[in-house]
Parts: sequence; structure tokens; C-alpha cells
Amino acid sequence: MSPDGPEIKLAANQRFALQIEYDGGDFCGWQVQETDRTVQGEIEQGLAKLYGRRIRITGAGRTDSGVHAAGQIAHFDAESKHDSGTIQRALNFYLPADVRIISCWQAAPDFHARFSAKWRYYIYRLHKTDKALFRQYGWRPREQVDFTRLNETAELFIGDHEFTAFCAADAVDDHHHCLVHRSSWIELADEYHYHIVANRFLKHMVRMLVGVTIDVSRGRYPAQQIRDLFQTNQKENLVITAPPQGLFLMTVGYGEFPYVDLEQKQTQSFP
Repeated sequence: MSPDGPEIKLAANQRFALQIEYDGGDFCGWQVQETDRTVQGEIEQGLAKLYGRRIRITGAGRTDSGVHAAGQIAHFDAESKHDSGTIQRALNFYLPADVRIISCWQAAPDFHARFSAKWRYYIYRLHKTDKALFRQYGWRPREQVDFTRLNETAELFIGDHEFTAFCAADAVDDHHHCLVHRSSWIELADEYHYHIVANRFLKHMVRMLVGVTIDVSRGRYPAQQIRDLFQTNQKENLVITAPPQGLFLMTVGYGEFPYVDLEQKQTQSFP
């Protein structure tokens, strides 16, 4: 059963959707580039081997270089000579070990991986101590952080806000308003995890929110200054960007948030 429900009967030309997992450490991001290795580029090469021609895929989001994903979604259009199971098996055969197709299904003709999405869910992992193992899947700041202050700052991001001060200077978007549904930190034995769900994200936005919560937690500037940044349309140099290796795209949602699977009678839970 696909996330969109029962598979649709094969047609002459069919839209397929993919759920993708990847380790972003050796990729220059999601979006295909002429010379650098990207996730989109690897999958399109696999599809070319399967179909004997170039097929372009569209992702739900363009993750940065070094960012990982457990639940990226993409779609593509192709003739129906292969069913979804065959596509998944073939792609996993052709793809390198750092990219896996978790599932493949036949989607509705108007399904769009990016524009049909209602929300995205990211996690950022913060290490409490230096690590030799798993250092490529988290960040260890040089200074200690205050967990209470982390959460007090994270709560400021919930709601519909102007995030111009919290995105890359070269971000190209029609507007910088984002509706944040969840924003909170969870403390584990040896890590802090930042969980954030929003309808959309700007370039470097999650990493900059992580950076600013850490700076407030260690007293670099007060939380009130974050409130002031929402009132400006100017980019602020004081906002640092956390490194990419701690960021994971976990889920893309196509139902209203909080996500409810009526057929399975399950509600997606978030911290």
C-alpha cells in the first residue's frame, strides 16, 4: 500500500512516486549538476539504464550538500512497461550504496512531489561530546548549551512568520513566509535532537534556526533579539549556520498536519 492509497491502474504514460533514503555526506546536494555528484543525478542515471532514455525526476525538496534524508519524495513520468516493484528493485540494483529506494508506487496524474506536499519534517542532531564514530551524522559545538534555553528559543519559531533573517542570502523564493507547526528540542543520553515541521523551508533555514538557538542558549544574545528579527526583511550577519551533516529530512506529508492515516487509523506523532 502506498502513502497515497491503492495503486492506480496502469496507463500508457504513468506517474510514479519514490520514497528515497540517502547519506548526503558524499553528495553535492539533491539537485542535478553538470559535474558534481548529486542524489537526483544518481537516480536519473539509474532510470536511464532501466528505460534506455533520460528521465527527469522532481523532488519534494532540494537538500543541501551534506544533508541526509530518510523520507525524501520524488516523482517522474514514464511509460508503463515496468510496474512499481520492478522499478524499485532495478533502481536499488543500479544505485550506489548511499542511496536506497524505500518504496515506489503509481501516483495520480496530478500528484506533484513538491507542490502537493503540505508539510516537511526535519531533525537536527547535536552531539553532547566529541565522537569518532557517527561524527558525520551530527554536530558537536565547542561550547556547552543550555537545554532549557534551547527550547525557549525554538518555541519562538512556531507560527506563521517572515524568515528572511533565517535563510541564505542567495535564496530565491517568491516570499519568505513559512508556517511552522512544531519546533522543539529533545534531550537524549548523549545527544540533543531538534525537531521541526513546517509547510515549507527556505535555503539553509533549519541550519540557521539551529545555529541561533545554540547562540541564545549559550548567552551570545537574548531571545528578544530573535523576536526583533521577525520584524525585519533584512538578512542578519549575526545568525550562524549549523553544519549540514547533522540535518535529516525525515518525512514529507501530503495530508493536513498533523497527518492522519484514516485507513490505518493512525496519527503521525511528533515531539
